[in-house]
Amino acid sequence: MIQLLGAKEWKTVETFVNRYSGVKNLAYYRMARHGAPWYVVVQASYPNHDAASAAVTKLPQALQKQGPWIRKAEAIQEEIKNQ
Repeated sequence: MIQLLGAKEWKTVETFVNRYSGVKNLAYYRMARHGAPWYVVVQASYPNHDAASAAVTKLPQALQKQGPWIRKAEAIQEEIKNQ
């Protein structure tokens, strides 16, 4: 998966998702970070790191400049599960 955003406010997620509505397969989840709500936006699930890396190069330039983070789905599932 590609993590595109981490934010402490829900409004930031809404603005981000609306701004990048053309990016397919966006999803978001809520977790706790340092005892406070934290929202994460991810894009799709890829079969391996190379496929995710290739997908990063197809994202809008503005997103590429923000430094998308490739993460394992298992790690994200663990974060969600531990909430």
